Amino acid sequence: MAKTVNFEFYKCEFELNNNLPSMELSFSDFLYKPPSLDKDVYQVGGYKGFLKKINENIFVFQKLKHDFNPKLLDLKTGNETEITLEEDEYVVEETFFYYDFDNNILIYHMNRSGFAPSAFEEYIKKLLNSHLKNNTFILKPILSKQGYEKLASQRIVKKIDLSVAQPSLGVLKELGFNVEQIVDMDIDSLSEIEIVFKSKRKHGILTIENFKKIFGNFASNPGIEKLKIHASPSYESRQNQFDLLDDRYIVPRTISTIKGKTLDRNAIIFALNELATEHISMVLKLIDNVE
Repeated sequence: MAKTVNFEFYKCEFELNNNLPSMELSFSDFLYKPPSLDKDVYQVGGYKGFLKKINENIFVFQKLKHDFNPKLLDLKTGNETEITLEEDEYVVEETFFYYDFDNNILIYHMNRSGFAPSAFEEYIKKLLNSHLKNNTFILKPILSKQGYEKLASQRIVKKIDLSVAQPSLGVLKELGFNVEQIVDMDIDSLSEIEIVFKSKRKHGILTIENFKKIFGNFASNPGIEKLKIHASPSYESRQNQFDLLDDRYIVPRTISTIKGKTLDRNAIIFALNELATEHISMVLKLIDNVE
């Protein structure tokens, strides 16, 4: 059996802060170093995260879950067995990515059960810590050719319409909500949260450039069900509607599964290598044309 899996492309923006001449380190130096379970496990997006190297360009970002005890069901007897996790045991969800160190292009395996790209940003900030200038590491979603062409002539954003599907506490925290204040909410009863920002007539909420800075990463969050904007070239001109989730540079691949559900990690690795070969040059041309 097989499943369709989406892979999304990002441009990574950061600058290293090598204060000492003897510490001229590259980004690859941090990702290539042998990972330490004592030092390199960080709390991100409500869970613990850990990064492991697969090969020179491919890594696995592990989400360590300890918020429930898994259950086994015997289909012959109907008996359920709960697996009690010890204090230092975790259920692992894996998200794979390809990193092009020459061009700082990231190809991210979109796994709803794993970490969102925003959690990877948070993890890298903690992993590199003071080595990042201004503690800044941004995954900038790359739009398709059609997406860039649509936004090129727009200047003013007049309406933003976004919704979050199946808003778990982890997703809400990644979106910036204070989960401590909403902990008593019946999260299981929520099917969707919708937020609308709308300007007054003949006004705008913000410029298209500021929209990209503030909301750009929202398009990469798998919990976002909808992200539409109404924009126009000027305050007086007619509004145009854009669906940013439809215009991201995302490539689907059919990945084989093991026992019908679990993705074959070797198939994911093969797909990432193939995607890098086929698409990175095209992505760089898109970026060059915009910049």
